[in-house]
Amino acid sequence: MNTVNNTVHNDSPAIRFEYGQDGGMTVAVYGDKLEYQGVFDKEKVVAAVSRLGLRLKERANLYLDAADRCQDEEATEMLIALAHGYAKRANQIDKVRQQYDIPLTPISDAMNDVNSRFAIGRNEGLPTSPPPMMDAFVLRLPIVVTKEMKEHMVRALEGTFVPYNRGEVALQALGLVQGRMSCYVNWLRGQQKLTGMMLFLLGRITIVLDDELVVNGCCLPAGSYGNGVPIVLARSVGERHWQMVAALFRDAMGRPLNSASLRSVAPRVGSRVGSEFGDIVYLFSPLIFDANNFPRPNGLFISEESERVELVGRV
Repeated sequence: MNTVNNTVHNDSPAIRFEYGQDGGMTVAVYGDKLEYQGVFDKEKVVAAVSRLGLRLKERANLYLDAADRCQDEEATEMLIALAHGYAKRANQIDKVRQQYDIPLTPISDAMNDVNSRFAIGRNEGLPTSPPPMMDAFVLRLPIVVTKEMKEHMVRALEGTFVPYNRGEVALQALGLVQGRMSCYVNWLRGQQKLTGMMLFLLGRITIVLDDELVVNGCCLPAGSYGNGVPIVLARSVGERHWQMVAALFRDAMGRPLNSASLRSVAPRVGSRVGSEFGDIVYLFSPLIFDANNFPRPNGLFISEESERVELVGRV
């Protein structure tokens, strides 16, 4: 059977299609585990997606992504219709929240954790906010994060790295925008990507793109990114940043992270990585390039031409 989508499945929910030599199509719905696999059946796919416990906007995004990848016109129309329905209902909920000033965070966190097998404390669920004395990271880079920069990072985070409506809180946790965190942030992409992101922010890894890379329509030029320049730092001294990450973030299912596990992943990431972390470069590209796409004078980007000139100068 020939797989039309070569994307490797990770911890993020996904709908994947496969096509046989005869043109027959099968579908697989993934969450933490395989929820359904077989012929495309709308009711079975919907039931499998429902078991993932996603919010309305997340379900809409999942169906739209699946429709974009699907090669069957009838199935594509069904997926688009499903996405439209969930998006419409999500919009209605947003309007009611805004009309009556009802906060999203405490309600959704409490509901998501009610049935958690890790339940502790009130409501038989996880606490909905970090400890009161818990410090987030702080911005080290001498730069003002503008409204436009923040909006780009929120869009890049939500639905890909963190759930919808959690982008700004994630930026607060990372120290990139001011504000007291009101809830933990669920991380959707697995520990390696979370660890890689933190190493990049702390100036511990360099991401090297051998060729131009297009991410979400943005063309990232070839060169090295990061280059040992710290963007954020931990308030506390020593190597406590992994404890901070574990205190501020949760996994995709809302379960606590283990700081020792994060620390053990760091050496496997290494100090020099490639295009598999291009989405991290795109996420923080406003800190690297200005509004005219010129590199900022902060050392976060070194082009291939600059590296060649430097090498020639040394010779």
